[in-house]
Amino acid sequence: MPFPAVAALDAKRLVRSVPLTPEQVLALRLAMPELTASVIPPGTYPSLNRAYATVGLYNFAVAHKDLPVDLVYRIVDAVFDNHEEMLEIHPAAAATIPGNFVHNSFLPYHDGAIRFYGNTLPAGVLAAD
Repeated sequence: MPFPAVAALDAKRLVRSVPLTPEQVLALRLAMPELTASVIPPGTYPSLNRAYATVGLYNFAVAHKDLPVDLVYRIVDAVFDNHEEMLEIHPAAAATIPGNFVHNSFLPYHDGAIRFYGNTLPAGVLAAD
C-alpha cells in the first residue's frame, strides 16, 4: 500500500471506502482461506482518515510447472537474498519472508519452490499442472 491505481483514483475523489464489519471479514476468510485480515492505515490514501479493516492476499509468484527446478529455486533464493533491496522499493516487501509461504492455501508449489522451502510444505501440496 498504497496501490498506485487506487491512489490515482482517490486523488481525483473517485473512491469511497466502505468498511467491512468483523463479521464480514470472518465470512470472507471462511469462504476464501487464502485471504487474511488486513488493515489499511489512516493516511494511506488522501480520503482515508482512519484505519480501514479489510482483507488482503499475500504476494506470490506464479510459475509454469515446466520451468526448470533449478531456475525456480534460484529465483526464490534471489528474492529472499535481496529482501533489503525489495524493502527500499516498497514497504509491502516486509511481508515477503519465507515463513509466510504457509499462507498459500490454494495454489500448488513448483518443485523448485518446494526444494527451497524444504519439507515444511503442508501435506498434499504438489507441483502445478
